[in-house]
Amino acid sequence: MQDAKGRTLKIDIRSLGLDKPVSARLPRPGAPSFAKEAGFDYRFIFETLYDAVLITDAKGVVTSFNGRSLELFGYSQDGSLKGIPLKQLVGGVTDAFVQSVVDTVAAHRHMRVQAFAYRMNGEMAAVEMVIGPARENSADSLLFLLRDIQARYHAEQVLQSAYHAMDSTDSGIALATLEGQVTYANRAFVAMLGGGDEANVLEKPLSTWFDQAQIVKPALDRAMSGERWSGEGKPANRPDMTVQVSVVPDIDADGVLQAVIVSVTDATLRLRAELAEFQLDRDRAMMESLSEACHAIGQPATVLLTSIEMLRDAPDMDIDTRKAIYDMCYSAMMELRQHLQEMNAARLSVKEDLMPSGTKATSGAAFYSGNADAQPNA
Repeated sequence: MQDAKGRTLKIDIRSLGLDKPVSARLPRPGAPSFAKEAGFDYRFIFETLYDAVLITDAKGVVTSFNGRSLELFGYSQDGSLKGIPLKQLVGGVTDAFVQSVVDTVAAHRHMRVQAFAYRMNGEMAAVEMVIGPARENSADSLLFLLRDIQARYHAEQVLQSAYHAMDSTDSGIALATLEGQVTYANRAFVAMLGGGDEANVLEKPLSTWFDQAQIVKPALDRAMSGERWSGEGKPANRPDMTVQVSVVPDIDADGVLQAVIVSVTDATLRLRAELAEFQLDRDRAMMESLSEACHAIGQPATVLLTSIEMLRDAPDMDIDTRKAIYDMCYSAMMELRQHLQEMNAARLSVKEDLMPSGTKATSGAAFYSGNADAQPNA
């Protein structure tokens, strides 16, 4: 039920146990009075019962209250709630609500309501009200028993916020038993591994998606020891995806391990970015090496070209000069060969690092056969 300002009352209606024949409720002749035998001080009970006890008339105006009510609503000790309409003390109370209370009490039933109490300083406190008759067989006087549940309400709000945060995160979150049986999964987990259908996830073992020996067993063993486990793998139903899996123990307030919490994050894009960065770094290094190689072979190549031009342009050159030029050409060729051998050895070393284990680059021809773009294992 909501009032004009949208404040909501959560209402639960239950039987009072008074819907028996009147003759069945009358005391037996000569039966001892409960009040006389017990000797209870009902005034003391009224003053100390609940965080607030309010008695109102059929229109919802307070006619009596206990001392603890002043503390709940923030009134001074010498204040008074008498004559104040209940709708000024409790949010969501309307004339229609009060009439529904009267009708419920007249039907020998009681109501349990969750609402907010207004304090004098403008703050609100969550309360739970149990509403019934103040007099037997009469709906003219209503009894409101209020309990302050602000701490419980705050805890519920924190849990609800945590639930919404967990359910809306991009990471897949699941709760599993100590045997690896999934009992809860958020939307991301269902979408990632269950194709959007909870039936494909709930009550399924973690081995449905992850290798039992490499992921599930090590993760559960580590969680049983109260430690965290993390690793990477490919789900059985999603071979195109690589996921980061983290498993932590769920330990209650008494320190008892109750379950395990599984977090699954799609690492495919991250691995692709790392591979692209690796290839970029490799290409940059190759360009720098190529620049150094060009500079290294440029000098002997220039000497060789100049010597050949001199021999071509001076056919009548004397024997000694021609021999000196031959020696320069030979030295340049030896230096050029040395640089090429060093470049080939470096190229083979890099290629072996990039090739899958168990294979070797055996000849220079492999470098020029289209395998230069060999990539590391992702």
